[in-house]
Amino acid sequence: PTLRPAVCPQPRPPPGGRAGGGGRRGGGPPHPPPDAIVCANDDMALGALEACAARNFTDVKIYGFDALPEALVAVRDGKLAGTVEQFPGKQSRTAVQIAVAYAKDKTEPKEKLVLLTPIVIGKDNLDKAERLSETK
Repeated sequence: PTLRPAVCPQPRPPPGGRAGGGGRRGGGPPHPPPDAIVCANDDMALGALEACAARNFTDVKIYGFDALPEALVAVRDGKLAGTVEQFPGKQSRTAVQIAVAYAKDKTEPKEKLVLLTPIVIGKDNLDKAERLSETK
């Protein structure tokens, strides 16, 4: 599949005039709904969900980032396709363990750069989300 922007750029209006063209404001047909929307965070994903619902776009796969409890509920209920779990609790624990080891006896981590691998949380692996217990 090919990726295309969900919002197509419109030509600038001529000086002192109004632009025509496609989209909701112009004279042309509206753009078709996107196949998927990938958001920078879960709040944006939930906003995209509301915007799609307002336009009756029912088949758009929406993904967020952060695995917030509200997004996990939306994933569980089939409203969001997924959210990226970055394991903030594990990040914090790892950073504190490194800091304590260094403070105690100057032990440095084995690697200069310590990274955790994020995962996409969907309905099938919801139990992997750190904040699942905070959902209602």
